Amino acid sequence: MKKIIIVWTIILVCIVSGLTYFGIRVKENTIYELMEKEMVKQAKKYMSNIEIKPELNELRKIDVDELKDKGYDPKLEHDCIGYIIISNTDDGYKYNPYIKCEKYMTKDYKN
Repeated sequence: MKKIIIVWTIILVCIVSGLTYFGIRVKENTIYELMEKEMVKQAKKYMSNIEIKPELNELRKIDVDELKDKGYDPKLEHDCIGYIIISNTDDGYKYNPYIKCEKYMTKDYKN
């Protein structure tokens, strides 16, 4: 009987530990995804207020610092830097955010 209780206790501890770890990882990724979405939102506002826009098939890089200098707030955490690549395609403008933080970096981030 004691062996069954010990086995079930070990299984329960493993399940709780696994779910806790998974929950923390999901929360971290959600925070970074929200920062990327906010960057895109601010970049769209910025692009709607400027006259010179990328031509068809042209790329434009906007740094977070440029957005901040123009009065937009991309709401990045204090240890994060980033930029947005805006491309003008046949389907319209596409916004690709990239951030680099102490514990996270968007795939294909380049300095």
